[in-house]
Amino acid sequence: MKRILVTGGSGTLGRSVIGQLLAVGHQVRATSRRVRSDSEPARVEWFQSDLRTGSGLQTALEGVEVVVHCATNPAASRRVDIQGTERVLEGARAASVEHFIFPSIVGIDSHPFRYYRAKLAAEKLVERSGLPWTILRATQFHSLVDQFLTAQSRLPWIFVLSGLRFQSVNVDEVAARLVRCVAEGPGGAQPDVGGPEVLSAAVMAERWLVSRGLRKRVMQVYLPGRTAAAFRRGDNLLKQGVQGRITWDEWLRDRASRSGAQART
Repeated sequence: MKRILVTGGSGTLGRSVIGQLLAVGHQVRATSRRVRSDSEPARVEWFQSDLRTGSGLQTALEGVEVVVHCATNPAASRRVDIQGTERVLEGARAASVEHFIFPSIVGIDSHPFRYYRAKLAAEKLVERSGLPWTILRATQFHSLVDQFLTAQSRLPWIFVLSGLRFQSVNVDEVAARLVRCVAEGPGGAQPDVGGPEVLSAAVMAERWLVSRGLRKRVMQVYLPGRTAAAFRRGDNLLKQGVQGRITWDEWLRDRASRSGAQART
């Protein structure tokens, strides 16, 4: 079993990766910008660290064999996803890390979206780092689509972009692939991972409303520009790779079931 550092350990992907690493017996460290709360796994060694400045990072990397670099911030992509990744790589080299694993996003090679351009730049940094590396690209998570829709739940309508399609995937399935990458060792670019079906944003919103018991109209909005055009082309969808098994409808049912169980306790 290895000592593994998960950056962004309090994020959606980071939490799932940590849980699955612990389940197979690894020693896990994690970084987060905030102090660990009592609800986090007690077996994790937590370090408060800020990738925008590098504070706390070198201490967290001491004695680590593998890094799973899940930390990301679409709102500060240059400072976190590019400059922050550069800081993590520099620290990993100094700590003689044996394997650097980088989760990334499907379809970013020619996509004009600023966040995706930052992720591509970060990939290039990993590839040129001199460290043994693995990069795993995934499509959008079911939970990301849910967050986008939840943010509109108090509006009289739900707005989605016309022509937008998703092949969203369950985050736990992506985390499982990353844990497999730990076991397999450095493997370079891995086959992309995506969900089992392609659905329009409008259909996903309609099914989300049904799962929540909400009666609202879904409004499709046309957005001009290169970024919206890239999404309409389906640049965010799998061209080839590995498809997960958990559909959007299944994820919604499971979420509703868990929410109901929590409400009863």
